[in-house]
Amino acid sequence: MRRSKLSYILVCILTLLLVFSGGLCGCGEADINQDGSGSDGMSKTISSTGKEDNAENGQSGSTLTDKSGGVIRIACWQKEPYLINLKAYLAETFPEYTIQFEYIQRDNYESVIDSQLSYNGAADIIFVTQKMTSKYARAGYLVPVTDACYSFDGEARYAFAFRDSIYAVPSVSIYECFYYNKDLYEEYGLTMPTSYDSFLGICDYINRFRSGRAISSGLKDGERLSNCALALLADGYFNTPEGRSFGLRISNGNASFYEELYPYLTDWEKMIDHNALSSDLYLFDMDAAIHEFAEGKSVFLVAGPEDYNYIKSLCPKMNIGTMPYGSTSGNIPVIVGGCDTGIAVNKYGEHTEESVRIVKALASYDGQKALWRDSPGSKTYLTDVDFGVPKEFDEIKDVLDNFMFFPYNDWGDNSREVKVAFGEELQQVLLKKENLEEAMKKLDIKVQAIASGRE
Repeated sequence: MRRSKLSYILVCILTLLLVFSGGLCGCGEADINQDGSGSDGMSKTISSTGKEDNAENGQSGSTLTDKSGGVIRIACWQKEPYLINLKAYLAETFPEYTIQFEYIQRDNYESVIDSQLSYNGAADIIFVTQKMTSKYARAGYLVPVTDACYSFDGEARYAFAFRDSIYAVPSVSIYECFYYNKDLYEEYGLTMPTSYDSFLGICDYINRFRSGRAISSGLKDGERLSNCALALLADGYFNTPEGRSFGLRISNGNASFYEELYPYLTDWEKMIDHNALSSDLYLFDMDAAIHEFAEGKSVFLVAGPEDYNYIKSLCPKMNIGTMPYGSTSGNIPVIVGGCDTGIAVNKYGEHTEESVRIVKALASYDGQKALWRDSPGSKTYLTDVDFGVPKEFDEIKDVLDNFMFFPYNDWGDNSREVKVAFGEELQQVLLKKENLEEAMKKLDIKVQAIASGRE
């Protein structure tokens, strides 16, 4: 649906208001960090040619006039180093279009897209989570792409389905794990941990007797803390009969973080007690954490498969290994991750038909291969297709194949907000502004407020 000139002017005015209120990210002069959390809250528009277009409002920048198909805008939370292969694939497959990627900060992403869709200002193509897909499909904002998704497995189809249709093409898997510097590991005479406590012992040794720190992590994003805690809970409380129903009960308002999760989270708190996760990491975004690891100033890095290419570009000669967060019960560890990124078409974008063609192409073998190349170590959900993993991921391949899941995806319609609130409270524990008991009691209050619409 094409907007009238008057509507377009209104969109621009409202978008500028969002910029000034901090909702959107402006100007391409930002100090951009690699995880999608720009240090100054700014955004960039990146064309499929690989050039960045400075944009004051996070919308389309300069437009190339030599391509007859027009400008296709794609909203995403990934930044340029994380889109290299996808951009190359789209430029080669659709040379008639100028394709511009509009980066929006991850922590603001959903609220910004909500606002843009409400006044027909959103991009033609939108990266979405499971929750966003369901919400936008229910509101009538997305174009069904069901016929492009028959080749994906049931998990992926279900993830982006609403009623009888599928509204986003599944991307590759996402998760977090530990990267570790094998060269430092050998130099320090370290052995592989055989238990959660032995891992903490390794961190103690590094922090006390070696230069640098044990773990680098971008804990400016509270969700990294919650992911770590959830991985330990998945092996602990969520593996109990009562814990298996936690998601259903919290979605109905009948579960308590304090009464149920608090006793099990004391294992997670050990990482703070042992200074494995130090309070100064609260100031680290993902870019700072990756650079510290690449410079050999830490042994471990909390990151995902999408960070692999960037890490290797900074330290191509470093020997890297991977490991899960660990098990507190002696069982096989669990990795928090799965299918939670999709690519959807805005029903009210400027180029709906063209966008459908592009998104459906991403469901093909070559389209999925491009997405995978930007995130080696991930997997495609195409049936009977395995792109493999770099050798650096061999140590966690069995866990990825058999013990990876999202414990929070069944927390109801407010799962994203609850997980963010969980991470925020854990940040207060990290900073020693609250103890764990206080944090979980406050979290229960926040969850009630979220459910009632007061927060």
